[in-house]
Order: sequence, then structure tokens, then C-alpha cells
Amino acid sequence: MDANVYRCLHCDDHPLRHQPEALTCGKCGASYPILLGVPLLLKDVRIVRRDSPLSPELVGPICEQMRLPHDSATAQRLQAIFSYEYELPELHLAAENNYFFNRIVAPAPLLRALPASDALQINERIHYEIVDHLIPDTLPHRRVLTRNVRLRNHGPSVISSRGPSPVRLTYRWRTLTGDILADEGEPTLLPIDLPPGRTISLPTLIRTPRHTASYLLELCLVRGDGTWLHEDARSVGVEVILPGDVPATPPHWVHLEKPQDTYNYQEDHNVARDLVFEEIARRRKPGYRILEVGGCCNPMTRGADAEIYSIDIDVQTLQVGQLSIIDPAERLRFVAADVNDPPFPDRVFDCIASFSALHHFPRPVEVLARLKRLLKKDGFLAIMCEPVGAYLHGQVSQEFIRDLEQGINEQIFTAEEYHHMFQRAGLFASTVITDRGSFKGILEVQVPSARTLPPDPEPAPLKLVPRIRRRLGRLCSRSA
Repeated sequence: MDANVYRCLHCDDHPLRHQPEALTCGKCGASYPILLGVPLLLKDVRIVRRDSPLSPELVGPICEQMRLPHDSATAQRLQAIFSYEYELPELHLAAENNYFFNRIVAPAPLLRALPASDALQINERIHYEIVDHLIPDTLPHRRVLTRNVRLRNHGPSVISSRGPSPVRLTYRWRTLTGDILADEGEPTLLPIDLPPGRTISLPTLIRTPRHTASYLLELCLVRGDGTWLHEDARSVGVEVILPGDVPATPPHWVHLEKPQDTYNYQEDHNVARDLVFEEIARRRKPGYRILEVGGCCNPMTRGADAEIYSIDIDVQTLQVGQLSIIDPAERLRFVAADVNDPPFPDRVFDCIASFSALHHFPRPVEVLARLKRLLKKDGFLAIMCEPVGAYLHGQVSQEFIRDLEQGINEQIFTAEEYHHMFQRAGLFASTVITDRGSFKGILEVQVPSARTLPPDPEPAPLKLVPRIRRRLGRLCSRSA
């Protein structure tokens, strides 16, 4: 594995040098420790010794889950791994840290619950911010749809959609001169109580105006008695157009409608893995290099004939993954890193893959744009097994609620929102399949505009449809 593939996070992308116990920068002197085989390429991580070691009763379940030998040497390594904790500055990163083992083992010694909120008041002195949204510049008229809006609680009080004086997110349409079209739009309830400092993405239910024109969409919190908390409202300019003027998603995207009760998590991931491996085989060349984002201790691209770098924020999970590398010839490197500040120079990867990870990132468009910069010009980005759809009125599964309450960033996007995010990040989805709530896409650097392409009697995207359907048929039959 090439140490020059790493860059210093503190100075001008300077390459790092490989030392026995650290990666170091020859320019600024920054040092990144290598602990139990895993480089910690993180700017702000605090390493703390645990008060109590890993319980011997937990060694067996971990070995069984990870298919590790249950012997004294493995037990000693696991004891070493869990003798430390890694404190990260941002809440969603701290929640993701060690999250995998919280779920598969779930013993009290490993659980890291959110710190209890000191706020006793609910829906008092509310201050908030609409920090981001996925509302595009154009929307079709006379439609009811959802678009994600990201809400942050800036006040000292919990914001809640429950109780005698509930607060909800809503909107109203204004003309460009400020006239209000209607008093209030459809309400969107918060799925959990939002403590001070927390941020959450909400699929906001929006009904578009009946007439085509330019409008301002005002997003605002409102109390149950109808009081608008307009001081922190945010307005978004939207052109309302005829539905046929712009398709919701490109015509070559394949949307299957199999019964939802036939969905199988493992089968879905196997199909996605085959799709990625087929794309790798089609583009294969010497020196092929893969980055997997959020691969935890069992990256899905493992086994590909390439250099593989698997990054995750969960240090201990990666260290356990390192234990599974038995063959010294295996070209797999586990790296603790934050995808928001990846420790790699531009254009070093032929393939970047992400399985069920994109929806955990608070700023997915920014993540996509950063990953795009890491791709070689002829490379591709695989976004696999992402949830597609929306939940309404705060009604979502108990697992979803539990993750939110633990601080995990959970969100769901519609197919239209994925298309919007790819456009904003400058990426072109050459292959997309949505199936039983699962999104799979192969993305490339944005294709040239139609004005710069040679004339073609049939639009190029339409030609992709038969190829995608044939590929999906092969992959599904292979995994059956």
C-alpha cells in the first residue's frame, strides 16, 4: 500500500510519510498515530483510556459476529482495542463512533448514550435555523410532494411536536411582492423531541400553487395555537412550472415496483455488490484503487483485485476489522477518517463505493462533491442500498426513532431528491435502480451539456434503459 496516497489534514495537501507507529507530515510536523494497525487520520480526536476493560463475556459474541478465532491471542487484541475510547467533537460523529458494536452486541459497557439535556423547558423561548434544504429552483404546479429541510435548535428549550402546545414545521407561499397566497401549508411533525443544539432532517410536505409563476416559499415553525415563529423563518425562491417541462427523474432511471414484503437486506446488498464488481471489471486496469466510505469492519468491496481503502469514523470497529486480515498479501487498509475531510489528495481513486452510508451524512451534497474530487477522470462513484422514499407526519419505525435519539443522523430521500443532489454535486447518474425502498446508482463526473454534444436522433440516456434492465436481470438471478 502506498503511504503517499494520504495527505496531511493541516497543511496544503502535503503527502505523509510512513513511520512505524504514525504517519507524519514532513512540512508541518503533524503526526497521525497508527493504533492496532489502523491510522487515525482525524483532525480532532481525543484518545482516552477506559475505566474498565472489556468484559470476558463479550469476547465470544464479538468473535462469533466477526468470524474471528475465539482464542487467547484474539481475546488479548480485543482487550487492547476496547481499553481506549475515542472522543470526537461533533455529536453525529460521536454517535456513530462504536455504533456498530452497540447494535450487534448492545451490552451496557459498550453503549454510549447521548448526554442528558439540562433543558427542562419544552417549546419555550424557541430559536431555530433552517440550515439547509433540498428544495430545487423549479417545482411542478398543483403537486403534493416532500422535500427535506434541515432544522437546528438554537434555543435553550426542547422543541417538540407533542404535548399541549406542539410545534411543527410548515410553510406558506408568497408572491415576489410579498403577498401571501394562503395562511398555512401542510404541517410537518418532528419525529423526536429536538434538544438544544441538535439538528434533524425533515421530509417536509409541500403543496405547490395552482398557477405557474415565480414565488417565495417561506419555511417556518408554528405553534399549535397558530402563532408563527417568523423571526427565524427562511425563504426560498421557486419557479413553479408545468409538470411536463422538466421530468422528475431522468428517463433512463429504472424504478421497479416489487412487493415491499419481499425485500431482503442481505439479498439487496449482494445485488448491489455484484453491480459494483461488474462495473469494476468493465473498467479494470493496472494499479486499480478503491475507496469504500462507511465500510465499517466488513467492506463490501473486499475481494476485488485492487488496493482497497476502507474509511469509517468508528475507530474500534476498524481495529476489529484489522484482526480479520489473515493473508499479508491482501491489499486492504482500514483507515479512521471523516468523509467530510478525507485524508487523500485529489484524483487518486478509480472507484469510490458507499453502501447504506450517504443518508447518515448531515451534508450529503458536500460529501458527494468531495468524493467527486477524489475520483480519477474515468472513475465512478457507487451509491448503493440507500433508503428512498419519505415518511410523513413524523411517523417512522421505532428503530429509526431509536437511532435519532442516540444522535445518529437519519434521513430518507425521494428519487427526485437524489437527482437534485447529484446535479448540485456535479455528478451524472449513468445507472440508477430503485427497488423496494432501496436506491442504487453508478455516478460519474457530470457529462457535457446537450449543446456541446454532437446531434443524436435518439437521446443517449434512453439507450441505457435496455442495458440497465438486462444487467439487473443477470444480477438478480445470480443472487437468487
